Amino acid sequence: MAETAVTVAAMASHEAMGVFMVFGCDGVSAALANDQISSSYDSPPPVNPAQPLQQEILPASVAAMPGLRVILPIGLTGVRPRPPYPASLMDRIDAMKVFVATVDEGSLAGAARRLGRSAAAVSRAIAYLEAHTGTALLHRTTRALKLSAAGERYASACRRILLDLDEADVIAAGERSAPRGLLTVSVPLAAGETFMREIADAFIERYPDVVIRLQLSDLPVNLIDEGVDVAVRVAHLPDSSLIATPVGEVRRVIAASPDYLATHAPIETPADLSRHQIVSMTYFGIDSWRFPATGRASVPQVVQFTPRLIANSIRTVIASTVAGHGVARMLTYHIVEELEHGTLRIVLQNFEHPPMPVHVITPQGRLTVPKVRAFVDFAVPRLRKHFSHVHKLASGD
Repeated sequence: MAETAVTVAAMASHEAMGVFMVFGCDGVSAALANDQISSSYDSPPPVNPAQPLQQEILPASVAAMPGLRVILPIGLTGVRPRPPYPASLMDRIDAMKVFVATVDEGSLAGAARRLGRSAAAVSRAIAYLEAHTGTALLHRTTRALKLSAAGERYASACRRILLDLDEADVIAAGERSAPRGLLTVSVPLAAGETFMREIADAFIERYPDVVIRLQLSDLPVNLIDEGVDVAVRVAHLPDSSLIATPVGEVRRVIAASPDYLATHAPIETPADLSRHQIVSMTYFGIDSWRFPATGRASVPQVVQFTPRLIANSIRTVIASTVAGHGVARMLTYHIVEELEHGTLRIVLQNFEHPPMPVHVITPQGRLTVPKVRAFVDFAVPRLRKHFSHVHKLASGD
């Protein structure tokens, strides 16, 4: 009798992936899927063909037909479904890499492009981890992915595990290991758009096997949780296990354009600001600025004002100030070009806060990784030169 194939039209949770088990009288004949499945995924679990096919799925009259083949969606009663991803330890580590890439890219498609895999393979990796942990790690919508509370904790743990594995590889490779791979560098927004972008460009020219992910943000970032290799921080650092290398310091200054200063009342004390137009930025205070106690004032001063313009972008604030629309507070490294070209002038220098230190920081142990060590050694002298130049400009030297 010619062999006959019958598809049981019943839906199961895994059918959307296009994965099916093909059974015949000799047991499992093949596994079909929309894309290639590797590792232990290629080894279907043994099935006794005399059981549930005859007893639970097919009518006895059909099951008795010799040579009959049945194509069943995974998950039907009586058929043990395979896990959505290989279950070995190595495969779990690989799934963690996929999960972290998905979090970093913000989408399954982005992770697929970064890893050179199909979106379905990325989806299976996430599904495996969620099945393994017994909880949802990602909340999926039509527009975006969002980490669940458990997903945030799990992502942090995955990053630590993957960092430890990288460091183990480095220790094993020793001096033979050259800088390579993805290097994540976190810097303030304005820094990343100017001098840090230039340093990153020069670094990847010298080290073509390294890819830099430049994360620009003025918000605090947890280096371990976010998988950051190197960061530049403009602030007084709390005690921590991070390794900090000082590269300079910057000042919080009040500045205005020469044209504005020439046509408005002199600014000799902080109190004079109440009679001036203010361009304010969220980071420095929207409607008030604080000044430290000085020889002339034994207590800190707070100046209240009604701003003419409020912006959350330092570039916008600088442009408006250069155009003569008021007085603004900023950091000296924000206005290097303006000080060089004379389009802004600093006032109230005797009423400034103490300078803020600038550090290059790395998580404990990351300097043993060649790409991290190479970048720190490359960036530190260039940053020190840059901030020395900033200091001279702001001091009028």
